[in-house]
Amino acid sequence: MLGLTLISLLGLAAVVITHHVTIYALLAFLAVWALLASLRTRDRRAEPHPRGLALLALVASVTWLVYAATLTAKYLFPQLGGSLTQLIQLIAGEAVGRELFRSPAGQVSPLWERLVGYAAVVLILLGLPLGLAVALFACHGAAPTPSRVLRYAMVLSTPGHAGNDPVVAQRLLHEVLANPETLLPAERALAFLQLQQVERQQTLQADVRRLQQGAERNTNDRIAQLTRRLTTESEENARLKKLLAEAQAKLDAIANIERSSNNGRQTQPEGRKP
Repeated sequence: MLGLTLISLLGLAAVVITHHVTIYALLAFLAVWALLASLRTRDRRAEPHPRGLALLALVASVTWLVYAATLTAKYLFPQLGGSLTQLIQLIAGEAVGRELFRSPAGQVSPLWERLVGYAAVVLILLGLPLGLAVALFACHGAAPTPSRVLRYAMVLSTPGHAGNDPVVAQRLLHEVLANPETLLPAERALAFLQLQQVERQQTLQADVRRLQQGAERNTNDRIAQLTRRLTTESEENARLKKLLAEAQAKLDAIANIERSSNNGRQTQPEGRKP
């Protein structure tokens, strides 16, 4: 970290001394960076903040302009005013843009200079995706500070979120609150309230699961009772059908015997005639 700080200070000093316009662009960039970093919710004690470098750039540029480069204002401000006027004319369509690599007198830049200019633009365009990938990888692999862990736990404890996991969220919140001195007062209060909410959700979910299990158990017992009753009634119906069939068979046998007996009595007198 000390090496990067020294490099930043040396680079800032070199730009202040040698590039009067570039230092103002760099100052604007550092100011926007510091503003965005201040708006983010973060652990300011664990991560460096660019506001110090932005303030140093402002003081250095103003000091150099007032005490060492007072003559730059005489040619710098007219140039800036002329550039602003030309920009307004281009937007309004009152002026035509200058052709690349051609001076107002019509002189064309050498071929090698044009090739270097185009190559520089191509290299910058090719380097932007690589720089973005490196920045995303650095953010992904950054050390899990308590503030990052708290934000991650807040996401995991959000009901309806795709990554909702209240068990992991509860564990992370306990870990964060185990060292409350690493959090800001607002973050400690937020973590405590979120932990209470997660624990209430866990209790409610446990009650719901218990009621569901009890209802399923009662339903299963009722189904088993009805199944046993239906089986018993089916067996009883089968036994009664069997008895009915046997009784019907006996009745049919008795009826056949009675018909045979009646037929025998009717044919016996006719056999005694002379």
